[in-house]
Order: sequence, then C-alpha cells, then structure tokens
Amino acid sequence: MNSIMNPIHAKIQGIISQRTNRDDAITSVEIEQALRDTCLAEDVPTNRRIRGIVRELIIKRGVPILSHTKHGYWMATDKKELDERRKQLIRYGVAVFVRAKQMGNISKKAFMEQVGIELGEECQP
Repeated sequence: MNSIMNPIHAKIQGIISQRTNRDDAITSVEIEQALRDTCLAEDVPTNRRIRGIVRELIIKRGVPILSHTKHGYWMATDKKELDERRKQLIRYGVAVFVRAKQMGNISKKAFMEQVGIELGEECQP
C-alpha cells in the first residue's frame, strides 16, 4: 500500500471525519460541493469518483467510514458501532453469495473456489 495519500483522498477523509454519527452524515453530493468550495474546479472528482474514493479509503486504507444509502457517510466512533456494521455487511454478503450460487447452479466446491478467486484468497469448502 502506498503510504502517501492523494490530496483529494485526504480532503475527502477529512470532510467525513468531521461527521461522527448517522444523523450528521454527509452525502457524496455534499462532499462534492465542499470540495468545490476549496479546490480548483478541475481537481474536483465526480460524484461517482467520490464514492469510489470512499471505497478505497475503507478497503485499502482501513478508514472506519460507515454509510447509509439515505443519510450518507460518517466516521465510526467506537468498536461496537463498527462491529454492528461489520455483522450487517457479512449477512448481506452471504445472502448475495447464496443468490449467486443458486443462479449458477454450481457445486459448493466450484462456488467456494470462485469466491476465493474474487477475494484473492484460497477458500476451501
């Protein structure tokens, strides 16, 4: 992982870090507007790219950003909140995997091998 953070990534993380609960969450549209207020127009990423940057901050840098479709993004402030969200994501992921397996009508072994490929890990049935 590259330890130097892109300035726009850092600004987005900084904007979200000021929001510490769902009721005060910020949407990607609001993040875009905040960036427009502080950056050159050509430096402001699109709304879609902002969402991608947030995913990168979570996945590649381990930033504890939580989100809700309706409310937006906020920073997790305690382990309990982070654990609850992790459990929700696992349940959602398992449900999606089960649906995908049913649609493909594939064996458990082949399914687990594909999951391993997608996760970049070896998964054994």
